[in-house]
Amino acid sequence: MIIHDFECESCGGISENFITDTRYIPDVGVCPVCKGKTRKVVSLSQTAPVDSEWISSVREVVDKDSDAPHCKEFLKHPSRQNYKKWMQGEGLRHLEPGEKHAPPKRDKQAIKDKLMKRQRERNAVSI
Repeated sequence: MIIHDFECESCGGISENFITDTRYIPDVGVCPVCKGKTRKVVSLSQTAPVDSEWISSVREVVDKDSDAPHCKEFLKHPSRQNYKKWMQGEGLRHLEPGEKHAPPKRDKQAIKDKLMKRQRERNAVSI
Protein backbone atom coordinates (compact mmCIF):
# COMPACT_ATOMS: atom_id res chain seq x y z
CA MET A 1 0.00 0.00 0.00
CA ILE A 2 1.22 3.49 -0.83
CA ILE A 3 0.11 6.83 0.61
CA HIS A 4 -0.04 9.75 -1.80
CA ASP A 5 -0.66 13.40 -0.93
CA PHE A 6 -2.63 15.44 -3.43
CA GLU A 7 -2.95 19.25 -3.50
CA CYS A 8 -6.05 20.90 -4.97
CA GLU A 9 -5.35 23.45 -7.67
CA SER A 10 -8.58 25.32 -6.81
CA CYS A 11 -8.77 25.52 -3.01
CA GLY A 12 -5.19 24.54 -2.09
CA GLY A 13 -6.36 21.76 0.25
CA ILE A 14 -4.19 18.70 0.84
CA SER A 15 -5.73 15.23 0.88
CA GLU A 16 -4.23 11.77 1.32
CA ASN A 17 -5.11 8.81 -0.86
CA PHE A 18 -4.29 5.17 -0.15
CA ILE A 19 -3.33 3.30 -3.28
CA THR A 20 -3.75 -0.45 -2.88
CA ASP A 21 -3.14 -1.35 -6.52
CA THR A 22 0.44 -0.14 -7.06
CA ARG A 23 0.29 -1.05 -10.76
CA TYR A 24 -1.84 2.06 -11.35
CA ILE A 25 -0.80 5.21 -9.48
CA PRO A 26 -2.67 8.31 -10.68
CA ASP A 27 -0.91 11.68 -10.97
CA VAL A 28 -4.17 13.61 -10.70
CA GLY A 29 -7.34 13.22 -8.67
CA VAL A 30 -10.47 14.95 -7.43
CA CYS A 31 -10.54 17.19 -4.34
CA PRO A 32 -12.86 15.77 -1.65
CA VAL A 33 -13.75 19.32 -0.52
CA CYS A 34 -14.41 21.38 -3.67
CA LYS A 35 -14.30 18.62 -6.34
CA GLY A 36 -11.50 20.51 -8.11
CA LYS A 37 -8.52 18.94 -9.86
CA THR A 38 -5.70 17.73 -7.60
CA ARG A 39 -2.09 16.89 -8.38
CA LYS A 40 0.24 14.47 -6.60
CA VAL A 41 2.77 16.31 -4.40
CA VAL A 42 4.26 13.75 -1.99
CA SER A 43 4.28 9.99 -1.91
CA LEU A 44 5.33 7.82 0.99
CA SER A 45 5.44 4.07 1.20
CA GLN A 46 3.58 2.68 4.19
CA THR A 47 6.15 -0.10 4.34
CA ALA A 48 8.98 2.35 4.99
CA PRO A 49 11.25 1.11 7.80
CA VAL A 50 10.85 4.26 9.88
CA ASP A 51 7.54 6.04 10.42
CA SER A 52 7.20 9.73 11.03
CA GLU A 53 7.80 10.70 14.64
CA TRP A 54 4.14 11.64 15.20
CA ILE A 55 2.92 8.30 13.83
CA SER A 56 5.23 6.36 16.14
CA SER A 57 4.19 8.41 19.18
CA VAL A 58 0.47 7.97 18.46
CA ARG A 59 0.87 4.24 17.82
CA GLU A 60 2.37 3.91 21.30
CA VAL A 61 -0.79 5.25 22.97
CA VAL A 62 -3.51 3.81 20.72
CA ASP A 63 -5.27 0.89 22.42
CA LYS A 64 -4.29 -2.02 20.17
CA ASP A 65 -6.91 -4.33 21.71
CA SER A 66 -9.77 -1.87 21.27
CA ASP A 67 -12.75 -2.74 19.08
CA ALA A 68 -13.41 0.98 18.49
CA PRO A 69 -13.46 1.70 14.74
CA HIS A 70 -11.33 4.85 15.10
CA CYS A 71 -8.53 2.86 16.81
CA LYS A 72 -8.63 0.03 14.28
CA GLU A 73 -8.62 2.41 11.32
CA PHE A 74 -5.68 4.46 12.62
CA LEU A 75 -3.60 1.34 13.30
CA LYS A 76 -4.48 -0.02 9.86
CA HIS A 77 -3.95 3.27 7.97
CA PRO A 78 -1.98 5.86 9.99
CA SER A 79 -2.79 9.12 8.19
CA ARG A 80 -3.46 12.68 9.30
CA GLN A 81 -7.17 12.22 8.60
CA ASN A 82 -7.38 9.01 10.66
CA TYR A 83 -5.31 10.67 13.39
CA LYS A 84 -7.93 13.44 13.63
CA LYS A 85 -10.71 10.83 13.74
CA TRP A 86 -8.84 8.93 16.47
CA MET A 87 -8.42 12.09 18.56
CA GLN A 88 -12.11 12.92 18.14
CA GLY A 89 -13.10 9.36 19.06
CA GLU A 90 -10.95 9.56 22.21
CA GLY A 91 -12.35 12.99 23.16
CA LEU A 92 -8.99 14.72 22.61
CA ARG A 93 -8.08 17.97 20.88
CA HIS A 94 -4.97 19.93 19.96
CA LEU A 95 -3.97 22.90 22.10
CA GLU A 96 -4.75 26.29 20.61
CA PRO A 97 -1.80 28.64 20.01
CA GLY A 98 -0.81 30.17 23.36
CA GLU A 99 -2.91 27.68 25.34
CA LYS A 100 -1.07 25.93 28.16
CA HIS A 101 -1.52 22.39 29.38
CA ALA A 102 -4.13 22.17 32.11
CA PRO A 103 -2.89 20.72 35.37
CA PRO A 104 -4.21 17.22 36.03
CA LYS A 105 -7.42 17.05 38.04
CA ARG A 106 -6.74 15.89 41.57
CA ASP A 107 -8.95 14.27 44.11
CA LYS A 108 -9.13 17.03 46.72
CA GLN A 109 -10.56 14.76 49.39
CA ALA A 110 -7.72 12.24 48.96
CA ILE A 111 -5.15 15.04 49.25
CA LYS A 112 -6.88 16.39 52.35
CA ASP A 113 -6.96 12.91 53.92
CA LYS A 114 -3.27 12.38 53.17
CA LEU A 115 -2.31 15.75 54.72
CA MET A 116 -4.42 15.06 57.81
CA LYS A 117 -2.77 11.64 58.22
CA ARG A 118 0.68 13.25 58.01
CA GLN A 119 -0.30 15.87 60.58
CA ARG A 120 -1.59 13.19 62.98
CA GLU A 121 1.65 11.24 62.55
CA ARG A 122 3.76 14.36 63.26
CA ASN A 123 1.73 15.32 66.30
CA ALA A 124 1.40 11.81 67.70
CA VAL A 125 2.70 11.29 71.20
CA SER A 126 4.47 8.01 71.82
CA ILE A 127 4.51 6.51 75.29
